Amino acid sequence: MATLVGVDAPNELTLVLELKDGKLAGTMSDQFQTIDQFAINNVSFEKGVLSFSSPVAGPGGQQATIKFKMTVSGDAMKGEMEIPEMGMTGSWEATKKSRSII
Repeated sequence: MATLVGVDAPNELTLVLELKDGKLAGTMSDQFQTIDQFAINNVSFEKGVLSFSSPVAGPGGQQATIKFKMTVSGDAMKGEMEIPEMGMTGSWEATKKSRSII
């Protein structure tokens, strides 16, 4: 769940991570489909801290980048996010959900 300062309702984001050729890659989506399986960029995981960025569309279709930095503890993640182009900051909390592939 992501909450930006100044925005009334939290946004439910879905982050899908996978290991490809020894590197983390993935996509992000939200329940409003304003972010719909956007590829994440600049992914790093060092000393229990996951960080990455993703493109987003702001009001009026303005292109922006949302940046995430969170601490991973077991199946939970908690941290901060920001959209520099819009001057917005916020918090992020997540819980790992396993996905089975048949």
